[in-house]
Amino acid sequence: MDVREQELAEAFRRYVAQRLPGARDVVVDEVERLHGGASRQTYRLRLRHAGDAGVVDRRLVLRRDPEASLIETEREVEFAAYRAFHGSAVPVPEALWLETDAR
Repeated sequence: MDVREQELAEAFRRYVAQRLPGARDVVVDEVERLHGGASRQTYRLRLRHAGDAGVVDRRLVLRRDPEASLIETEREVEFAAYRAFHGSAVPVPEALWLETDAR
């Protein structure tokens, strides 16, 4: 991982620790930028943590808006669509969180 990916891993680790208060020993690694998206930065990463149900080890995709962008995105609509279709016959990934706070 380069320095930017390491910083992103640490920021996402702190974020997950806040979003999952029961999670212990949160680790985010294997961060890799995926290129090809038109309007968002997309990363593949690995999240591991301990919890009441045991150890969780998941591969995730993190999508985020670039810091300076002229493109207006419809994050809320896209997130709602993923949530609505998850578990149906339409193959979509599970959408975990939509964060609108730029921090």
